[in-house]
Amino acid sequence: MKRAALLLRCSTNIQDYNRQKLELEKVASRFKLKVAKVFGEHVTGKDDIRKGNRKSVDELIDACENDEIDVVLISEVSRLTRNFLYGVTLVDKFNRDYSIPIYFRDKRKWTIDIETGEVNLEFEKELRKAFEQAEEELASIRFRMASGKRDSAGLGQWFAGIPPFGYTRQKNGYLVKNEYAPIVKEMFDKYLEEGQALITTTRYIYGKYPDIKKLKSIGNTKFILNNKAYTGRAEANIYDEIDKVTDTFYFDIPAIIDEETYNKVQKKLANNRTTTPYPRATKYLLQKLIKCSICGAFYTRLHSNKRDTVHFKCTSDKNSLTGCKSQVYLNERIVNPIIWNFVKEQLFYVGKMNVEQRLEAIAGENDNKSKAIEEQDALKISYKEQENKLTRLEDLYLDNDIDKNRYKERKSKIEKELSSIKAQMDRLTDRIRLSDFNIKRFNSTDFTEQYFKEVEADLEKQMKVLREYVKGIYPLYIDKVYCFLRLIPLKEYSIYSTNHERLNKSAPTSSKTHWHSTTLTYGTSILPITHY
Repeated sequence: MKRAALLLRCSTNIQDYNRQKLELEKVASRFKLKVAKVFGEHVTGKDDIRKGNRKSVDELIDACENDEIDVVLISEVSRLTRNFLYGVTLVDKFNRDYSIPIYFRDKRKWTIDIETGEVNLEFEKELRKAFEQAEEELASIRFRMASGKRDSAGLGQWFAGIPPFGYTRQKNGYLVKNEYAPIVKEMFDKYLEEGQALITTTRYIYGKYPDIKKLKSIGNTKFILNNKAYTGRAEANIYDEIDKVTDTFYFDIPAIIDEETYNKVQKKLANNRTTTPYPRATKYLLQKLIKCSICGAFYTRLHSNKRDTVHFKCTSDKNSLTGCKSQVYLNERIVNPIIWNFVKEQLFYVGKMNVEQRLEAIAGENDNKSKAIEEQDALKISYKEQENKLTRLEDLYLDNDIDKNRYKERKSKIEKELSSIKAQMDRLTDRIRLSDFNIKRFNSTDFTEQYFKEVEADLEKQMKVLREYVKGIYPLYIDKVYCFLRLIPLKEYSIYSTNHERLNKSAPTSSKTHWHSTTLTYGTSILPITHY
């Protein structure tokens, strides 16, 4: 008697899981098969082949490789997967690598004839279409769900998301949680006190309310202080599967913090020692600039007495239990000149431009700025027209001249158009600011050899110049083979350079050599480091 494995999958409903099992047991009985293994789990069918197999599929493959089963029974095509590429790949693996027949109950067919052992090529083609349909069905389900959310959002109804700390959920929105709301107020007030920082505020609040573990993390404190929802204005983003855009909706909820207090906190956060160097701290060139590409925390500067070297490393896992596994070390003696010489090269290039080159560059930027302003003015007119349409639509609805469904449909379209126009206007604003920045740069005559000699002789001046141009530096590992430094400038400007330097000599945890080369493009710059 041949041994069968049942592969089950359902999202949440335990009854559906049991139904699949009973139906497939009947199929096994009809074909005179012995049920040897059952592999199942409660997951969606949204598989991604790049992320590997589901646990149940891995267990099924192990059973095939260990010769524990002869056939596989599956209730429906969509129970295997709703991803076309994943489904086709799996069927091909079972057909050609393991020669294991799969029976799909909804199709009433085998992928391999259980008598002759021949692959059913016609059914393979049919399965391709079935996987395509399953994938389209998943996209349709997601679209309908997003559409329903969008409709609710159009009526100002809250529909999803975990309530912020201090709130509890009700059917159409959030209510203030009376036992936690005072803690939120206390946190905001405490942080605004003279001499308070994120770490001291966290220690104070958690020390006072030790039973609430959420208050233990500095990251959670910062998240609460940054969350504008506490002012009574919550935000939700809905992704449109069809147009591939994200729509943003705003909802009114009960306020816990007033706008004035919130703005004061934001102003203080902008100058917090987590984002700017602490006045009494030891100063170093890349202070508060290198950030972990995994968790986003600033790198810590570490001194090795044994090697007499200084390295940068992410230590957030020890400090705040983030679970960050970053193992990228950067040698300060080597990284400092790489970053500084890169920025210096860009500024010195401008300093060497003659008058004619400067005027030509400035004229080009002025032309770009004029075009952006012209486009923005046209968009402002379109935006106003859409706002008028929305006003007229609301009047029609209030006068009962249009039904609710039609109102929601039209309102959703108008708000979508408003969101699109707003995004275009924001991009044009960035272009205008970029042109202003470049014009100022091309007009500057400061960047001479003498200027850089004076700056390099004063660490604080050197740090100031860096912070005028560099927003962040992110070390990245790709496939544990290649390493990059991602440098993000405060403003985008045209830059190009190539350079080669040894980056990480005497790394504390690795004897591997890192070589650094620069290839710079518009805006964000990627500095690759070959690692072998």
